[in-house]
Order: sequence, then C-alpha cells, then structure tokens
Amino acid sequence: MSVSKRHTALMAGFIGNVVEWYDFALYGYMAGILSTLFFPGEDTLASLIATYGVFAAGFLMRPIGSGLFGWLGDTIGRTRTMFISVIMMALPTVLLGCLPTYATAGLWAPSLLVAIRLIQGLSVGGEFSSSVAYLVETAPDGKRGFAGSWANTGSIFGMLLGAGIAAATTSLLPEAAVHDWGWRIPFVFGGVIGGISIVLRRNLPESEHFKRHHRDRCQTSPLLQAFTTDRLKMIKAILFASAYGVVFYLPLVYLPEWLHSQTAMPRQTALQINTAATAVLLALVPFTGVISDRCCAEHILSAARCW
Repeated sequence: MSVSKRHTALMAGFIGNVVEWYDFALYGYMAGILSTLFFPGEDTLASLIATYGVFAAGFLMRPIGSGLFGWLGDTIGRTRTMFISVIMMALPTVLLGCLPTYATAGLWAPSLLVAIRLIQGLSVGGEFSSSVAYLVETAPDGKRGFAGSWANTGSIFGMLLGAGIAAATTSLLPEAAVHDWGWRIPFVFGGVIGGISIVLRRNLPESEHFKRHHRDRCQTSPLLQAFTTDRLKMIKAILFASAYGVVFYLPLVYLPEWLHSQTAMPRQTALQINTAATAVLLALVPFTGVISDRCCAEHILSAARCW
C-alpha cells in the first residue's frame, strides 16, 4: 500500500471512532439534562438512573455488534463493514438531537431514545473492532502498534470533543436555553462529523492481508472458531476489555455528573476538568503505540537470536 493510501486508511480509522465515541460519550456527559427531558419525575436520582440505564442498554448491544460486524468484516471485507457501521452511528446521532421530549410526545420520547441507543450500541461494537483490524492489517511491519493506536486515539478524541462541546454548550448558554433547545446542538453537530467520516470511507483500499485470508480461509465460522479453538484467547480478551471499560468510563463519563450532583460543583467546571484529563490521555495513547512497536521488535529480534 502506498504512503498516501496508508494515510487515508489511518484518517478513516481515526475519524470513524471520533464519530462513534463522540455521541456515545456525549450522552453520558448530558445525562443530567436528558434525565429531566425524557424521564421527568419528582425523584431526580431515579430519573438519572433511568437515563444511565439507557446508556447501559447501548453497552448490552456492543457484544452483539462486535460479533455481527466481526462476521461481516470476515465475509464482505473490512472497508464495507466500516462504511456500514459509521452510517449506523451518524444518522441516529442526528435523530437523537431531533427527538421530541417527554413533555411533547409522552412515552414515545423515552421509547425512541432507547431504540436509538440500541442501534448506536450495535454500531459502536462493530466500529472499534473492525477499524482496529483494518488499521493493523494495512500497516507496515514494525508500525502496527502505532497504527492500531489510532482507533483508540480517535475514540478518545471523540470523547474529548464531546466533553468540550458539552462544556461549551452549558457554559455559553443560559441554563433555561440549554434545557429548552441548546442540548440538541451537540448531537446535531455530530452529524457533521459523521458526514466527513462517510466521505472518507467511501473508497478505502482493501487490506491485502484480508484478501489473502479471505482467499485461503476454511469454511469454519469465525465465531465458532473463536469460542472453540481460540477459547482461552477469547476469555482473556473479554476480561481485559471488561476491566478496561470500567476504569475508562467511570472516571471519564460518570465522574463529571457525580461531581455536579454530589459535591455541588458547577457542571461546566466538572466538564472542563474532564476535558483536560482526556487531553492528557489523548497524547499518551499513540506514544504507547510506538513503545509497543519497539518492545515487540526487540522481543522478535531476541527470539530470532536465540533460535
């Protein structure tokens, strides 16, 4: 693959994850506002729990999405799968920003919110795994760790962008305006990013590694093989991803709302702190990707010498 095509592949993998995690995290940042709009009630804590319950429903769809899109990636190719997944995230993001609230549509409002979050959870589950596989497969030897890190860099940048837009919205607009119409702005803006990612992914070069794999692979289902032949690897991957998700989402998504509700810290201040912390993490991810390439290279060379 030429240098220009590799750059296109990196940017497409990056921007797709920006879209996915921008909205997925934005929902968490705006949960305190969404709870009053879609789950109104006298008990504000119960409303907030219901809002986060919808957030959790998206997570329940992620394993299904990763299995479905993983199968699609092995069947029709990474590029087509990534194109489908980003469309399934961009369009619902705009729709979420256009939803009627409970005061306007009654029970239809939270029902539509749940449906949108389920679709987005399905999409996120497919996006990350597909883009990581694509980025690593299209990277040259010795740079696969750095290339793969761009998927995580994109997800963190999306969360950073979501935190920044949420902080700007709550800081620049009066509180009444935010609850009235301002909360829609960040979600509609996500459609702009989604449009850019769709354009970037229209004509991506296919992975040569995938072409060889697709030509030579046996007829065994990849999902069946994952839970039979590669059972131990799957268990390790699930445990690692579960622990990673807990330590990632608790401080970066839930903590800002907790600081606001439990310590009376202004919401915009909590989001500004969260934005700064996410920016630090954004710089660390590609750096650790470079380190992983060097460490792996050293291990390979060491093993070769021993052999």
